[in-house]
Amino acid sequence: MDLDLSTVLLQWAAGGLLGLWVTDRHRLVGVGYGWLLRGVFAALALAGVLVGLDSSGAAAQVRSIAGLLTVVVSLLAVVISVRWRKTPARIPPGLDFLAALTGFVAVFAAAGVLGGPVVLTVARLGVGAIFLGFITDAMLLGHWYLRRFVGGRISRAKRTLLFGRHGGYGVAIPSHSYRLWHRCISPGTTGGLN
Repeated sequence: MDLDLSTVLLQWAAGGLLGLWVTDRHRLVGVGYGWLLRGVFAALALAGVLVGLDSSGAAAQVRSIAGLLTVVVSLLAVVISVRWRKTPARIPPGLDFLAALTGFVAVFAAAGVLGGPVVLTVARLGVGAIFLGFITDAMLLGHWYLRRFVGGRISRAKRTLLFGRHGGYGVAIPSHSYRLWHRCISPGTTGGLN
């Protein structure tokens, strides 16, 4: 199997949209979180389609069409969520699942483009898509959680617990990094760079 950029971008988009569906279906995060992820993963899927246009064959065509459907469904979900942003309970979470499903069709079609044993290639691509997407979703969700519930600030006690009094225990943190960290999230700031 010779992995190409188009397939990696489509994997990332499909897995990320599946991660968004898992995260967003219970309405525990705000609509802006969904807008961000749908937009990012739609852009990745579009880039994957554009990069893969030079491939030929039926599998490449299925990959491109399914990738374009992923983009369309993701952007449709953004439009619907913007329309219903005041009442987020009316936003259908099934659209995120449909976008992920079309993304996985594109990823599995890429198995025919890449070659190798089909079952093994499909398994590798599927696991890779879930890994890339869920890790990205988890990182963005963690950032959202910290900004929302911690307010972008870490108290002196927590900072000391995390980094020690002088930058950490057993972890080499350059003093200029610690000063930047301290300046960025010291009490009394908004959490952004001062």
